Amino acid sequence: AESLSFLVDGMAVVVVTIPLPNATITALNTKCRELGSSFIYAYGAGAFGKVFCDFGDNFVVSDKDGENPATSQVETILPTNPAAVKVLEDQGRHGLETGDKVTFSKVKGLDKILSTDPTAQYEVKVTGPFT
Repeated sequence: AESLSFLVDGMAVVVVTIPLPNATITALNTKCRELGSSFIYAYGAGAFGKVFCDFGDNFVVSDKDGENPATSQVETILPTNPAAVKVLEDQGRHGLETGDKVTFSKVKGLDKILSTDPTAQYEVKVTGPFT
């Protein structure tokens, strides 16, 4: 692994897209971790391929299922504490679970309840398929 230092030293992200033996990939990733660099390995061979990403110990993945985030149109927000939110029933159930986090966009008139920060997240407590 020491001989790989010249490939990794000073790099924030190392990306490899050529076929390499697993031992070499592992050694590169180990060296990246030692130096605080991110490591991405992606290799495609026809219809098949493999991808490995290591962004270090402090990288947090909060995606529970790999699916794209769901969106729902809000019908009503009751200004209670905590606020109660109902989505439009004709767009289907919201599919959320207690503990999930949501964000709101394009909401007007609830400045005292919702943060003005568009990235603010709110923890969900499900009370029904539409609330």
